[in-house]
Amino acid sequence: MTLSLRRAFGALVGIGLCVAACGSSSENTASSPSSAEADGRGAPALVDDDVKVDESGNPHVGVVVAREDVAVSFQSSAEVAHVLVAVGQWVEQGDPLAELDTVGLDADIRQAVAALDEANAARRAAKDTLGDARRERKRVRRLARQGVVPAREVEQARYAVSQARSSLQQAIALVEQRESALEKLKFLRDQGQLRAPISGHVSLLAIDEGERVAAGATFARILSSGRDVRFAVPPSVASRIRAGDTVLVGERSAEQVARVSSVSPRVDQASQLIFGEATLDEQSELPPVGSRVDVWVKAMPRK
Repeated sequence: MTLSLRRAFGALVGIGLCVAACGSSSENTASSPSSAEADGRGAPALVDDDVKVDESGNPHVGVVVAREDVAVSFQSSAEVAHVLVAVGQWVEQGDPLAELDTVGLDADIRQAVAALDEANAARRAAKDTLGDARRERKRVRRLARQGVVPAREVEQARYAVSQARSSLQQAIALVEQRESALEKLKFLRDQGQLRAPISGHVSLLAIDEGERVAAGATFARILSSGRDVRFAVPPSVASRIRAGDTVLVGERSAEQVARVSSVSPRVDQASQLIFGEATLDEQSELPPVGSRVDVWVKAMPRK
């Protein structure tokens, strides 16, 4: 492998193409279209589909990457009670991956339920108190009109109603606060079972049974079955290809067709090459993710 090819492969790996080792975050690793493509300034389309784009016919360096590399994590901090999968295992979307020890959460939920019951009782009592105060105010007003009680008792009755109404509002707010706290705890308990967000192979398990996991920390990574190839070509070749063109991937004896999905608008400083990405058919047979492959850039008929 020449120095430029070694630099190209190293750069491809360095920017995250060996996803089994470093991966992307919890997002799909397929590259988005380049800025040149996004604003319509992409390279011009080829007119003659029988003319090779790369006249040298030499292969370029490429790396197999997963179409999706998803990090999965728990939403709460707790001890991992059960790990239900192993590295390399295939999982379907929705399959359980692990479970947290929710004993502590269950105790918190019981306490939250008791606190909510107490708040509801206080709300009912405050509502009854307000009703009594309103009835007393009505009685005092009637007696005041008859001249039986002084005016100050009417003011006192009015003030009592105001105080009772304020107490009821506070009781209602407390109920809502404790309802919210209970719902949050139940949500965290429900999140205690982690499920696969996509179908694919488990490529990483970062935490074992019995270990404590922090909220948001990566527990596992899942690689989808779909695979793409990222490759590096000289600027003279990159300037004549665009999204939708096709490349040949693999070995000369077992080439497979892939469609270019993006071409970077910038030259990598270390290798002086430009990176692109091509999408393979779901049925394509390629080496594992992270493997080096040869890529031939040619103009082929577009469907």
